[in-house]
Amino acid sequence: EAFTWYVLEETLRLCAQMSQDTGKDLPVAVNIPGRLLELDHFALTLQGLLQRFAVPAHNLTLELVETSRLKTDSAHITGLLRLRMIGCKLSIGDFGIGGTSLQRLLELPFTELKIPPAFASGMAGDERKCAVVAGAMSMAGHLGGGVVVTGIETLADRDAVCALGPAWLQGCLIARPMSAQALQPWVAQSAAPTVM
Repeated sequence: EAFTWYVLEETLRLCAQMSQDTGKDLPVAVNIPGRLLELDHFALTLQGLLQRFAVPAHNLTLELVETSRLKTDSAHITGLLRLRMIGCKLSIGDFGIGGTSLQRLLELPFTELKIPPAFASGMAGDERKCAVVAGAMSMAGHLGGGVVVTGIETLADRDAVCALGPAWLQGCLIARPMSAQALQPWVAQSAAPTVM
C-alpha cells in the first residue's frame, strides 16, 4: 500500500510539472493492487492527491492486473464505483490471460482493455493473434471503452494494429523506459509534425 501511494504521488507530481512546463495535460496509468479497493479511504485520499497536484481525474487511469481476484461483492464494486465517480478511468490490465473472463466486462465498470504482449507481439505474421486482437478491439469499442495494445516491438506489428482501428500503443518501438527528465523532450518531439 505504501509503495502504491508513493508511485501515485510521484506520477501526479510529474503530471503537474509537465502541465506547468508545457501547458498540456499528460494522461498516465498506474497499476494498483485490487486489495486497495477494499479500503474505504482509498478513493477519497486519491481525490485529495489529485486536487493537491491539480491533475484532472480523467487523466489518471488505474490499471488493475489482478482482475480475476476481484470479487463482485459490495466491497470491490463499491471501490471501483467510487473511483469512477471521482472521474478516474479503470483498465483491465490482464485482459485475456489468467482468470480474466468476458463476464468481468459486464460485472465491473472498466473504461479500457489492455491487450497483453502475448497476443500483440508477432501478430503481423499470425492470423490467429490478429483475430484475437481485432475481436478485443471491436468488443471494447462496442462497450464504449478504449484499448491499449502492449508489446509493440516492430513496425509490422504496429501497422497490423493500426489497420484494425484506433488504439493506444505501448512497447519499445513506441518508447523505451525513460527518466522523468527525458520524458518532456520525448513528448515534445513526438508531438512535432513529421517532415517527409
